[in-house]
Parts: sequence; structure tokens; C-alpha cells
Amino acid sequence: MNMIGIGGSSIEAELKAIQPIAHLVQPIQKDEFQNRLNKACELMQEQDVPAVYLHAGTNLYYFTGMKTREYLLTILLVYSRNHQVDATSY
Repeated sequence: MNMIGIGGSSIEAELKAIQPIAHLVQPIQKDEFQNRLNKACELMQEQDVPAVYLHAGTNLYYFTGMKTREYLLTILLVYSRNHQVDATSY
């Protein structure tokens, strides 16, 4: 079946045109994780939020870059007034 869709192309032609791009993806650098923590601390200070709970998984990885298989691990991110971040695991 050679159906013509929006734009005058067919499904087959569009599937053949797909090029792999996974090799272009760059790993997230340490300074990006630090920027994420800094931004979280700024928002915590602005909103007067004393702590943030990060569960093992996507939240933990987003802020720290730490990958774990320990599903019971949790991190409590505590922001203090002297701009220190204390991450405590449980």
C-alpha cells in the first residue's frame, strides 16, 4: 500500500528517511548537575522550603547524576541559610 499523506509523502518514504542520531547525544556533565542543585536551592530559599525528598530513580539522577539499583534508597536534600547543601541518604 502506498498511501500519500500530509505533505505529499508516503509512510514508507518517511520511514526510510529516518537517520540514527543517538550517537550525537552528549552525556550530562558534572557542572550541569551542580547547576540543577543550585537552581533547586535558589527555589527552595525563595519559597522557604527547608528540604526536598529525592527518591532513587529519575529524581535522584536528575539532580545528582547518581544511578542506583537500590530502590529503597532515598535522599533528603536540605538547604541551609549559609548556602550549603546537605544530602543525606536513608
